[in-house]
Amino acid sequence: MQHEVEWQFDAEDAEHLAEVRAWLQKRASKSDLKLGEPTTHVFHDRYLDTDDWRFFRAGFALRVREHEGGTLEATLKSLDAADQGARVRRELREKLTRMRRSADFAALVVQAEGEVGQLVRAVVGNHALRVCFVLRTQREVFPLHVDGAAAEVALDETHFAHDGKREAQVIYRIEVEAAPDVGDHALKALTSFVDALRDKCDLEPSRFSKFELGLRAYKLKPQDYKPDLGTPATAKAAGEDPELGVLALAVLREHFAAFLHHEPGARLGISAEGVHRMRVATRRLRAALRFFRDALPASAQHFREELRWVTDALGAVRDLDVQRERLEQWHAQEPKADLTALNADLSRRWQEARVRMLEALDSARFAQFVGEMSAWLRAPDDLPLLARRSARALLPALLMKRYAAVRVLGDAITAESPAESYHALRIQVKRLRYALESAACLYPKVAESFVPRLIALQDLLGEHHDAHVALEQLRAVAQSAALAESSRRALDKLARHYARQAAEAVECFPEAYQRICGKAWVRVLREIDEA
Repeated sequence: MQHEVEWQFDAEDAEHLAEVRAWLQKRASKSDLKLGEPTTHVFHDRYLDTDDWRFFRAGFALRVREHEGGTLEATLKSLDAADQGARVRRELREKLTRMRRSADFAALVVQAEGEVGQLVRAVVGNHALRVCFVLRTQREVFPLHVDGAAAEVALDETHFAHDGKREAQVIYRIEVEAAPDVGDHALKALTSFVDALRDKCDLEPSRFSKFELGLRAYKLKPQDYKPDLGTPATAKAAGEDPELGVLALAVLREHFAAFLHHEPGARLGISAEGVHRMRVATRRLRAALRFFRDALPASAQHFREELRWVTDALGAVRDLDVQRERLEQWHAQEPKADLTALNADLSRRWQEARVRMLEALDSARFAQFVGEMSAWLRAPDDLPLLARRSARALLPALLMKRYAAVRVLGDAITAESPAESYHALRIQVKRLRYALESAACLYPKVAESFVPRLIALQDLLGEHHDAHVALEQLRAVAQSAALAESSRRALDKLARHYARQAAEAVECFPEAYQRICGKAWVRVLREIDEA
């Protein structure tokens, strides 16, 4: 997926657009700027998404552009924010083949055989794709060369209208798009040109993309989309003294909403963050089901098993994401090492894990789980009597139980303890952190003062765990891969680096652990009592 560098400016009207055209031609006649002959194009842009705005939630817009001659092109473009008119966005394009003059643009994209089509099918899953709105643009394009930099200057007149409906709005816009993979020197030259264009033609940077303006023109608000999971929807909305069951359900709704929100990004797979955040949401959900289990029906624990299944499907991709990121770091440290074979092996395994993940997310089992948990959160089964008692009355004992589990493992750790002991402690620290964050609406001072200490300890234990995982990976590579001697030496050097990282984490552990013990925890109990 290439990166697009583009500047966008708004013109007041057609006359203002003509002034820009005149300035370009005048500038070209008096400087080293080379302006090619313009070409005029007319095209319709159809923006598509699902009813639950999956592409928008994944951070992308899906567009099908129909040119005047009938050719079609699908584009996935990231929704990165503008910076003084400049946008740096990820973009992927694919030519579409229109079958029998079909006007079903959603079907054409879904059936496309290239990379855009594959990603669209991954994101859409079992949902339907539909056209949200249509823009008609008349564009005048000038090829541009300035100080060795290639670009295009486009003068646009865009009409906002649904198919078959009257025009709602007209905008005039100037866009300067750099050639793909623009270098630093060329980008600097283009930036100087754009600054002059902006100053001399009295232009204001566009605050919104055409996609964003289309959403506004037709009163579409994908940012407001939320699944119906019942109320209260967040722990903060549960009130100052909620029943334990009310708080438990609010926490579960909040994390399940995050789980659903990040599903499209995980499906898209362009960024590793989607899978990571969806996986974190599954862990928070499982932790909340465990923490509040006495205030929930016994049947609710069934969801923990389904979440474990989803976590495993996501985890295989996430683990390989981490390994690929680590490989990039290794290569940056040892650029002369030939890690091609290792990279190819990781890429193959990542693709296989992604196929398995998508199969799980597209399965009837996943759809049933989402449907059942959504319905249960909207109208939960009869809650046990404990759920009707005050959360403030019951939470201190529950939190103390979580803290005791941390202390049992933490107090037993020494410098000679195996990596598994540190990892087991990390899991318990994370559970305590999640529990305190669930109660943050009732005990805000605890969240402000103690949770950061838990996060610091968790991060340290995470570094220790990551170092040991990296060491195991390096040993496996050294034993199995056909590596050149220089690459083997590089891996040995990296292994020593991670061994030092693990040793440093062990050395720092006592101080980080003591920061959650003794007076620190006594202060937590006092703040809970005073809240």
